[in-house]
Amino acid sequence: SFGRLPHKAYVETGSYFESLKAGIDVVKESYLTWQGTYSSIYLMSTFPSVANYRFYKLVPAIMIFMITAAAFALSFTLICGVLKNKKRYALIVGSVLSMIMVERMYTVPGALYWYNAAVHYTFAQCSFFLLIALYINILRIKSVPLKVLLCIASVLLSFEIGGSNYATVLIAGTSSILLFLLMIFVKKKKALIMLPSLLVMIAG
Repeated sequence: SFGRLPHKAYVETGSYFESLKAGIDVVKESYLTWQGTYSSIYLMSTFPSVANYRFYKLVPAIMIFMITAAAFALSFTLICGVLKNKKRYALIVGSVLSMIMVERMYTVPGALYWYNAAVHYTFAQCSFFLLIALYINILRIKSVPLKVLLCIASVLLSFEIGGSNYATVLIAGTSSILLFLLMIFVKKKKALIMLPSLLVMIAG
């Protein structure tokens, strides 16, 4: 299993930091011999349950949090940020989106409870929705320091998405490229701020 080496490192040293370092070795070993899904492999191998199996019960809470965060980030960005509408409408839309995302899951055990599957698919898909919200805010917000912070966050999310499952990477990559081309046409040079994030995802 992916957590074998990180768990061994934790048992031998008592340090979770050492198990995080061991996760890098797992990625190195798996990257060229399996699928190249580096971020998923790292997250699978370094979940806190390598230190204590009782932490595994946190998996559903983490996935529900990601689903909720993604739904509300998109709804507030579009309804309040772009359409300049009231927050209560964003709350309603975000709540409905969250319920739909949970209700329409193909398999709930795999999407919410089994950590490896959940982090490979649910976590990555929610990261993509968060990335779209970041892109929109990067182009919308005028504050330069905030733009820089959002740009850094978008690069980190792109790095994570680029090493996740192939379906999400394909959807996220295609959507991001189309959005970038559209914004180049509409906002000209301002859209170039999306380029670092886009390149990181494609490179992944």
